[in-house]
Amino acid sequence: MSLFAVRGIYENGVVHPLEPLPDISQSQVIITFLSSEPADDFETSCRRYIAAATENADYQKLRDKSYAGTIPDCTGVVAFGPTLAECQRELVSVLYDWILVKRQRDISIPVINGINLNEAKDGSKMATL
Repeated sequence: MSLFAVRGIYENGVVHPLEPLPDISQSQVIITFLSSEPADDFETSCRRYIAAATENADYQKLRDKSYAGTIPDCTGVVAFGPTLAECQRELVSVLYDWILVKRQRDISIPVINGINLNEAKDGSKMATL
């Protein structure tokens, strides 16, 4: 038996994985809750945003049998990987970095599924470009 961890968010009785799940049809699981205190609002919103954005990701198998992934609503977010799972993991990482850079530079982030990350660090709204 092997053990690996997948990060996710538990919300309203459902666990939303934040990383691609391996190709497993059935498995035993252990769910660990990290804190009983509410998480930082931006952190929680960011995780929900990443989960929603990656649901809309487009993947293409390339001629060399590797994969490319993009998120149509997030211009410039592109990832590559030798397998689909590795491409998906890389896309999550690229998207997270993209969000941080946009926030640092006060550039508007597209709203996805009603999740709006366009809050300045002091709680005020950022300008929309």
